[in-house]
Amino acid sequence: MITELNLFQWNSRSLKPKWPEIIQIFNKQKVHIGLIQESWLNDNDMLMDSNYSVLKVNRNDGYGGVVCIVHRLLCCNTIYAHSDSAVQVLSIQIQNFRVPINIYNIYCNNKYIPRSFWRDIFGNDHGYTIICGDMNGHHPYWSTQKANSRGNDIFEECSNSSFICINDGSVTTLPTPLHQPSVIDLSFVTPSMHSLLINWEVNKDSVGSNHFPITIKFDVSSISKDVTTIPILCVEKKINFKKADWYTYSKIVENKINILKIQLADIIYDELYNIIMEAAEETIPKYKPLINPQKSFRPKAWWTEECSKAVAKRRLAFNMFKNNMSTINYHQFQQAQLEAREVIQKAKHAGWVNVCNEISKQKSSSFAWKLVKKLKYNKVCTNNVSELIKNENLGDLFMKNISPDYVPNKNEINYTQFQLGNPNFGFLDENFTIEELEIAIHSKIKDSSPGFDNINYKMIKHLPSNALILILKLFNDIWNNHIPIPAKWKQIRIIGLLKPLKDKHVESSYRPISLISCMVKILNTMIKNRLEWFTEKMNIIPDSQYGFRRRRGCNDYMLSFLSEMHTALS
Repeated sequence: MITELNLFQWNSRSLKPKWPEIIQIFNKQKVHIGLIQESWLNDNDMLMDSNYSVLKVNRNDGYGGVVCIVHRLLCCNTIYAHSDSAVQVLSIQIQNFRVPINIYNIYCNNKYIPRSFWRDIFGNDHGYTIICGDMNGHHPYWSTQKANSRGNDIFEECSNSSFICINDGSVTTLPTPLHQPSVIDLSFVTPSMHSLLINWEVNKDSVGSNHFPITIKFDVSSISKDVTTIPILCVEKKINFKKADWYTYSKIVENKINILKIQLADIIYDELYNIIMEAAEETIPKYKPLINPQKSFRPKAWWTEECSKAVAKRRLAFNMFKNNMSTINYHQFQQAQLEAREVIQKAKHAGWVNVCNEISKQKSSSFAWKLVKKLKYNKVCTNNVSELIKNENLGDLFMKNISPDYVPNKNEINYTQFQLGNPNFGFLDENFTIEELEIAIHSKIKDSSPGFDNINYKMIKHLPSNALILILKLFNDIWNNHIPIPAKWKQIRIIGLLKPLKDKHVESSYRPISLISCMVKILNTMIKNRLEWFTEKMNIIPDSQYGFRRRRGCNDYMLSFLSEMHTALS
């Protein structure tokens, strides 16, 4: 159960080069949510960490932008996102508590913003709401000498609402020989959140930016849920197949099928589906939530003592500049910033080299690929709403791009029917055998994401023999057109993945991934195996075709080409 909520508000002035140090700070200070402004990211920049998910809103020119870095303990959803040349806003909702907490992360540059924008922002009082960011607004209310027009707009709209400014007057920007420090990083909360406020503090280390980070702490013990009621990773609880009791699972399915009396063939699948899911519910556990949240903050293994010394040297250089704002001290502070960043980058690189050295020749290739996948992909639920979901018209164009509006009837297609010419090959239309079914099932070595029925290959592989007989009967009835294809098999989940360096507003920029029922894929494999054997037996495919054929590939093609070339030269 989370009793204290820690927020980290900061204008990073380019987040990507500072990412390793920021993640180390988050783990050390046990930060739950990072609210970053001026991230300077584009759509192809990927920031990943095993403990945090990243939600971002970018500006088209690659500057500005806001990022919310959310710890995997928290279940969050994006409720609002906006970006134009003047302002970027990202709003998330935290759902781990008895009441949702809404957080607005805002960055504004010096361009004109209408007052109605601030009226809408401060009109979002949902009981427990936080508004913070770099707003570039000056006003004496939060301890700046002069007010500008934006500061007046923010002050007026905040005064007309129930929000409370929790800035304590501390400067939030770094002084330079040419610029005085100011207070433009602001934090506002509703009275409900203000009653939970523990501390609002400006950190002393700017972490390489010209803005100081702000730490905000809330005591949320009074609104926390019991740990058993918190959803895992913001989505439906996933099944933990590693701890599945497959023996009991198989026995439950076998016993329930033995007492089942099916009269009609078309209800086989519905009954079998219910039996499989009930057995899985009893024998396959779900992933459990973290009982002790503090154990989830793990400092990075690559962080060395030299990194800590470089950071301490940077802080010392800043203190010297703060006490004596001379040009020499300012240049020394800048130099210390660059040196700290270089030391941290080298330490991270050295950590990666050490990991690669652990992959010795005795390790299998699967070990290496698992390690690469673990390092490359973010395990956490990112909750980034796809542009295909946010933009309904784009989603319609994407579907039309991958599937035509009209498919011709078979009577409208002119084709030449292939004559077998040999009655011995009539087996292609015969019923499938149990051996063919078992071969197709065991050929699925790697697991695959299931379709809408949520039955994957592991669950099928551990079915008892009487269940396989039912599946075979179902397949043969479909093969002989005795029953229609089950409705669940016709439902396919299609996910559009944005291609690298492509415009997210164009439907052709997305690569479709289809999640099909594993039952359907097994039936397809059985049909494919028959056709492969038949084409090879009848020599229908010429020997010059190497692609998409079993036990043939590019090496065979190159060998054949070299052989023909040497024969011609000789």
